[in-house]
Amino acid sequence: MATVKLINGTRKNSVLNSLVRVDPNDPKRFVECDFNLMDVIGVVAEIRGPGNPTTINLINHPDSFADLLNKPTTIAGYGITDHKHMGGVTHYSEFDATGHLTMAGDARPWRDELGDVTGLRVQGVGITENFAEGTKDFLTSAALTDYLYCNVQLNHDKDLATAIYPHVHWFQVEANTPNWLLQYRWQIGGVAKVTAWTSIKCNTNEYAYPGGTISQLSYCAPIAVPVGTGLSDIVQFRVLRDNAGADAQYGGAADPYTVTASMMSFDVHLILNSIGSTDQDAK
Repeated sequence: MATVKLINGTRKNSVLNSLVRVDPNDPKRFVECDFNLMDVIGVVAEIRGPGNPTTINLINHPDSFADLLNKPTTIAGYGITDHKHMGGVTHYSEFDATGHLTMAGDARPWRDELGDVTGLRVQGVGITENFAEGTKDFLTSAALTDYLYCNVQLNHDKDLATAIYPHVHWFQVEANTPNWLLQYRWQIGGVAKVTAWTSIKCNTNEYAYPGGTISQLSYCAPIAVPVGTGLSDIVQFRVLRDNAGADAQYGGAADPYTVTASMMSFDVHLILNSIGSTDQDAK
């Protein structure tokens, strides 16, 4: 710990003489502090810590919390002004005035919206249940009338500005990849129902095939967010194997995978920028 003494400035009700935690390899780097810069008038402080006393201009120092001075003094009417900011200007995590954690830039984590395939419903005769293996098996006769279907409600923690990344997990037993195909409809609360299905192929593999039976992951291209997206949007999905290449995504190219394709999971990767939402119906 180090003592911070304000040289040019005062706290609203007292002289600032507080404690901060500093990086032992760089005494000028703030890692943690227990005072609120929004209450500070003046920006020059003296740090007495593990090394010699150091004078720092908080506004100009890239690792300071001075950018919090630009944050709103209230959020959603709570009237609270304390913030805790970890990181730089672009990539950071922050507790806002409500105590709610938000993230930006590279501080945003990824998460799976999980979809165990054993719980997905089946339409058509070209897909069978494999209870022994815990898979849905897409036969070489599967057509566009045969599909799994599910509705994925997007969690409140999702970054509303970012795309979603659907993919399938399956057991690969030969070098080729099935004509995996997704169809989706993105439903936004409070607006007209989307009735048309958009198709997108899902045959970009994560892993090189070494032989034998492996657990493979196949991606489609990311699905961009539509205009007007909001909390709790629901994306409706169909998961298909287009053996005949009948959909325009495959343009008549027949499925090169010569055997039954066994799927374990269909799920969606998301980028998060908060822990839930600050309010029930708003970020």
